[in-house]
Amino acid sequence: MHETPDAAYAAHRLLRGLRIAVTAICASVMLTASLPRKLGVYHPLWPQAIAFGTLAALLLLELVLLARGRPWGRWWIPGIAVALGASTLSTWSLASEHVVSTANWGFGTTDWVLLVLLTGQRLELIVAFLGAHACVTILRVLVLGPSDPQSLLRLLAVSVGTIGFPLAAGIATAVLRDVAERAHAASLEAAAIRTEEELISRRHASRQDRSADIQKGVEPLLRQLADGTLATDDPEVRRECEFQAARMRRQFAETDLVADPLLHGLRQGADIAERRHVIVQLDTAGSWDEPPQQVRRALAEAPLWLLSTATSSASITVLGSDGELTVHVRVDGVVNPEDVPVPDLPEVTQRVFTDTNSTWIEVLWLTST
Repeated sequence: MHETPDAAYAAHRLLRGLRIAVTAICASVMLTASLPRKLGVYHPLWPQAIAFGTLAALLLLELVLLARGRPWGRWWIPGIAVALGASTLSTWSLASEHVVSTANWGFGTTDWVLLVLLTGQRLELIVAFLGAHACVTILRVLVLGPSDPQSLLRLLAVSVGTIGFPLAAGIATAVLRDVAERAHAASLEAAAIRTEEELISRRHASRQDRSADIQKGVEPLLRQLADGTLATDDPEVRRECEFQAARMRRQFAETDLVADPLLHGLRQGADIAERRHVIVQLDTAGSWDEPPQQVRRALAEAPLWLLSTATSSASITVLGSDGELTVHVRVDGVVNPEDVPVPDLPEVTQRVFTDTNSTWIEVLWLTST
């Protein structure tokens, strides 16, 4: 079963485009962060520099992965931890008067870095980690201040935009991710239905083919037996009945799940002959790939016919070699070579040999043709 290429490509393009958009927004937010413009308010400066450098490194790593077409995989979890650690370092090292101000660049920037790492994840995870990041600043205000009502209201007002935009983008990414997953699932389901329909059609065509082949050989024989044209005590009629029975068993056996369908089909004829107390020896040599169904039928037709003429002994040898697959059958008794069925495929040839006491045939398929 294969997914529809157009559907798979569309889902992949949708998710990749979504990832590129989030990464582009994050890059623009970091480039416009207030840190470079307000270096003088940070005392000490090194925590801010380390935090900004860490978030920038995560963004650069995302750009590398995006260029190579690779996801974060399980590394998004330690990435989240690093981003939250950098934000904590930045926020808790700020002076109290700068926590609820534009100097707190990490409050808004880190949310977009988190969203980059969370792109493609469930909405619950996005909300949870954005909320966890908000708690970093809230705890800083509650523990170290400023905790006056004016500062708290200002923090609330700032949070609406600072958290709201990444949250809205996160909701959009989660929704589009679900759309892509549903499109992917629908494509797989459609592919499964098409595969099943194709298998049903092939099985139906195979049954019709076998039915037509059996009808062509068996129906005339049954009609002649029914109207008395043929007599059941006639050895030739009995031989023809045995041959048609072997053909039917070989055709019915085509649906069996076996390692080698060709040998399985030949064994059906050997079993019919053994019921007449004919000793049948079946040997193989070499190796071969499974021939197509029509080739298997052509390789087995003459051997099954010849087995029906055996009186006491017969041998079957299947030989596989480079570019060739041959079925040899030898039986006791002499038959007219012109009576042996001829393969109806041009790539399958046969030769018939006789001596005073036996007949043997060689049916050859050139596998390289």
